[in-house]
Amino acid sequence: MDLPLELEDRVAKELEEAKPPVLPEVARAVLEATKSERTEPRSVADILKRDAAMAAGILRTANSPAYAARAAIVSVPQAISRLGFETIRRISMLVACDERVFLVRGREDETRRLYWHSTLTAFVAQEIARTLKQNVEEAFMGGLLHDIGKSVVMQAMASLEKRGRPFSEEEMRAVAMSLHEELGARSLATWGLPVRSVAAVAHHHRPLAAPPLGRDVACIVSVANDVAHGFETGEPLDIDALSPRLATINLYLEDLSAIVDRKDELISWTKGL
Repeated sequence: MDLPLELEDRVAKELEEAKPPVLPEVARAVLEATKSERTEPRSVADILKRDAAMAAGILRTANSPAYAARAAIVSVPQAISRLGFETIRRISMLVACDERVFLVRGREDETRRLYWHSTLTAFVAQEIARTLKQNVEEAFMGGLLHDIGKSVVMQAMASLEKRGRPFSEEEMRAVAMSLHEELGARSLATWGLPVRSVAAVAHHHRPLAAPPLGRDVACIVSVANDVAHGFETGEPLDIDALSPRLATINLYLEDLSAIVDRKDELISWTKGL
């Protein structure tokens, strides 16, 4: 829909003053500490002890269907030892997004749906990257955070609603669709996440326009986004629309079909968090 000029101006002004979602300090510290192989696992465990809710979320997620080992993981140090730094980074971001990053007060139902879709997209992107032997973490982070800009838009519009300017759902969707890529990429850049993940978020609806450095990750996230939407709606994939993206990343249709055939498994990972 075409937005009224008055609405565009007010939302634009609100977004200029809007702060990006805050990445919890402990999650940020975990991301930083685990960049180095020299970091001791005990040091990462000590960081997580500073936030009881984050530590509990790590344990809960480590024992979910997506990550569960044969035997239960009963402590944070054990989770770090068994799963490794890369997986702990991904789990830390899942927990941070679930509990804080996506939260917009008064819009809990929408943000919960947004988190669910984003998590499903992350798992699909992860499996595409594994199939292609690409960087799994960059694809996962791009998938998890590809729609984070929508929560920024919701927060800005919620602030305007408090000041007496209500919005229809159609208006909310139109503003979010128009601005969420740019706002999401801006948020990721302030968190210091990988440049290629930032590019994926900035271009996931037009991945072929992404800079060469991040084009493959943007295509992976874009395809994963379409697959996740198909899982949610039951609609078949538009293969003609997907073909240029599949060609860019050299993903064969039979390999994509093998991932799509794992629909129930991937959804169970998402629901189990």
